[in-house]
Amino acid sequence: MKVTENNIAELIRNGNDKEAIQCLYKNVLPNFKRFVKNNNGPAEDAFDIFQDALIAFYQSVINGKFDPQYKVYGYVYKLCIYRWINKMTREKLQFKDELPDIQMETPVYWFSENSIKDEQVLLKELFSSIGEKCLELLNYTIFKEIQMEDIMLRMNFPSETSVRMQNMRCKEKLVLEIERNPGLLSKLRKL
Repeated sequence: MKVTENNIAELIRNGNDKEAIQCLYKNVLPNFKRFVKNNNGPAEDAFDIFQDALIAFYQSVINGKFDPQYKVYGYVYKLCIYRWINKMTREKLQFKDELPDIQMETPVYWFSENSIKDEQVLLKELFSSIGEKCLELLNYTIFKEIQMEDIMLRMNFPSETSVRMQNMRCKEKLVLEIERNPGLLSKLRKL
């Protein structure tokens, strides 16, 4: 079977992952290396981060958490970018330039800047009542999938446990807000 972006997840689920993984190395790693190089990072870091992102992607496919509506290349690339940003933040390294919105020199795969910005604006508008700190925390945990330790450092929490507890409280606030406003669900479904 020929490996394409559309059948990579299926190949991994079926245990035929060797060619699928090679395809990801060929199509995603060069773009990510270029991004790291343009931001003062060594190629070895790009390779290590790519491997971590690849493992996370692989596990999400195996565990049934990968949503097939997403394009695989863009998904893995975005995982790499988030991990790179976490590393730079954790090590207090400087970016060469302002961090770009996540873009690639090859076509944009499963996300577009406009759709992401539109969704963020709508979500912020819909859930402003739960508070800025909760919105920021939920953004890190749900959309950006940042590790608790990194969130603790970014948001000045005293411990990872306090991050988890606050995350739980924020999710409860979010659920209550949706229950109080049934119209929100129809707006969310249109996203």
